[in-house]
Amino acid sequence: MNSPPLTNVSASDRLVALQQRQKTTDILVQKIQVNLCFFVSLLIIFVLFLKMLRERLTRKEELLRDYEKDLSKLRQAEILLREKDVLLQDLEVKP
Repeated sequence: MNSPPLTNVSASDRLVALQQRQKTTDILVQKIQVNLCFFVSLLIIFVLFLKMLRERLTRKEELLRDYEKDLSKLRQAEILLREKDVLLQDLEVKP
């Protein structure tokens, strides 16, 4: 797409060449803008996806903490039950 220097052509040919260059430049700029819009859209989607993943991870961490608290309460209740069971057995053995 090499073009000869514009100094060696007539004024009308120079005008046509400059118009073609401008048209080509405009087309390239438009393609760049379209691609830029596309990549910005992809970036927005990616950021939203990461946000969703972060929220899901946060929720799972909360559920895990709640589960661990409940498990701890269950273990404490089991210990208390065993202690009460021992006390009940002691009461049953003593007449």
